[in-house]
Amino acid sequence: MDEDRIREWILERSTDRFLSQGFSSFTMDEIARDAGVSKKTLYRLIPSKNKLIVMVLGHQIEIIEKKQNVILEDSSMGFKARLEAMFRIIFEFYSRIGAKSLQDIERLSPEIWEMVRQRRKSALDRVIRLLEEGRLERQIRNDIPSNFLGRYFQSTIDSLLSPRVMMEEDMAPNELLDITLSLMFNGISKSPGGIYD
Repeated sequence: MDEDRIREWILERSTDRFLSQGFSSFTMDEIARDAGVSKKTLYRLIPSKNKLIVMVLGHQIEIIEKKQNVILEDSSMGFKARLEAMFRIIFEFYSRIGAKSLQDIERLSPEIWEMVRQRRKSALDRVIRLLEEGRLERQIRNDIPSNFLGRYFQSTIDSLLSPRVMMEEDMAPNELLDITLSLMFNGISKSPGGIYD
């Protein structure tokens, strides 16, 4: 088996362990054993645990970006459905990764946490583009700039997806998303209206 295939196999096995157990609870020795490779081979292909986590998360973020780009280009979906689908993809990732893994990264590896945050900034451009389309279709208010709305949505999601909030609220990411979308589109008023009805 060539080195690229071995590296892919190691990443696949690492992703399973990382997503189920978190960042701090496994060792490179365990990864080598799971993947059926020697420690020497593992360290030659992936020199550190931090590098491994960066590779795993980078791959997961690329999957999100591809899915969001497909939604962005899907003209058969309405504005609200596309916006919701884009947010659901993000929450699906965080649901899969779990609060424990996120907490481990935030606590033990701030530079990796910052990498995740930086990569998610590119998602903001896609959301802003979609909001501009919604404005042209008269689906959203015209008096609030799309850039501001995009940042508002992003900061709301960032704060809700923090490991601390998920653990304190004892809510799954999808539950948080449902409440967030309802508040974004309807506010807190009991009166009917808004595109999320």
